[in-house]
Amino acid sequence: MEEVAGLLGAGAARKGLELACDLPAGTSIHLRGDPGRLRQILTNLGGNAVKFTHEGEVVLAAEVLEETREALRLRLSVRDTGIGIPPDRQAMIFESFTQADGSMTRRYGGTGLGLMISRQLAELMGGTMDVTSTPGAGSTFHVELTLAKKPQPAIAPPPPAVALAGLRVLVVDDNETNRRVLQGHCRAWGAQVDAVDSGSAALQALREAAEPYGLVLLDMQMPDIDGEQTMRAIRCDPRFADLPVVLLASMGQCLSAEARAMGFAAALTKPVRQPHLLKALTAVVARPEPAPRPAAPSAAAADAATPLGLRVLLAEDNPVNQQVALAMLRRWGCRVDAVGNGREAVEALGRAPYDVVLMDVQMPEVDGLSATAAIRVREHAGGGHVPIVALTAHAMPEDRERCLGAGMDHYVAKPTKWSELLAILVPLAAARRDDGSGLAAAAS
Repeated sequence: MEEVAGLLGAGAARKGLELACDLPAGTSIHLRGDPGRLRQILTNLGGNAVKFTHEGEVVLAAEVLEETREALRLRLSVRDTGIGIPPDRQAMIFESFTQADGSMTRRYGGTGLGLMISRQLAELMGGTMDVTSTPGAGSTFHVELTLAKKPQPAIAPPPPAVALAGLRVLVVDDNETNRRVLQGHCRAWGAQVDAVDSGSAALQALREAAEPYGLVLLDMQMPDIDGEQTMRAIRCDPRFADLPVVLLASMGQCLSAEARAMGFAAALTKPVRQPHLLKALTAVVARPEPAPRPAAPSAAAADAATPLGLRVLLAEDNPVNQQVALAMLRRWGCRVDAVGNGREAVEALGRAPYDVVLMDVQMPEVDGLSATAAIRVREHAGGGHVPIVALTAHAMPEDRERCLGAGMDHYVAKPTKWSELLAILVPLAAARRDDGSGLAAAAS
């Protein structure tokens, strides 16, 4: 269901719709079924929901209706706040080449064939599909299925969210569904959660809290004051200068240069998958502060000092993280090119020399470790050595050793501490100025 929500995210964002995936918190049950056909059904229902909704939200939800030792009876729902369907037309929409209103075909396109196929697939899997709808208020399509339980795979369970136990979290989102979903996830992981519906309410909650909050989940797009403005107000209060804030942004939303430099602890794209959210929050909360580096200037000092002048290749697949890193590097006087995976990074280094590479470890197609290995093999044959800095959400000692063992020169854990990265780049820039030709050119 989260995969389908991810596929629908761009279309929903273009229409300004909230898209949420409301799954039972803490559920980790393996079931035997046909994921391809379920994905087909949900994609059809979700695509229709986005198409016929002009404002409001689309929600993919799941609930357990009945559970035995052998099976689960599930209800999967796709709910929207769209145009709705008149009662006398609801039965007909599951017929081939039929829409609720003939004029809809002219306005929205489509034949209704997808709904007929989706219901047939549900019935072939022993389930049912129906709809409840109110014209002008939206529709909810339900799919009920009984799926057999499957033995858990013989893999190590994910580490518990120990770092979140007892943590006070403030959720800030104007959408009620998103607030409820985020609250449910965080509570299932042991956090104490409060939720507010606006930026102004968030500032009030932070200032009046009897016990301080340890983390804020902040929506980007809100009608009162948006996420950027709320973050600016938070950082203006000395009491909250170091408060970790995780930004939740819809697909396609871009941060201003000023917001990118505000120091968000992490940025996630909505709808956020449960494992991605847990991983990000655990990394933000559990990561210790880096040991002080006497020779490392602060970011503020770098702003006032000589520009670094480095030519940097940034390999990062997350668009929000990429935008934040680009803004900070350019602020330090670097020339930056960005690519979205390891294959593109290897190709870029084959076309032009760089003084340093900032390499995300987890990327599609070719990951950072494999890309680094390929770069080092090519350098062994042709000479040269470009410094590679690992950027990774994995902060355990063995993760650091894996990165260095793959041929990386430095290691910075995510969420990126910019002062820590700057401490690595300053000496590289000094060496570049000393030899007067650039690290990459000199090495080659």
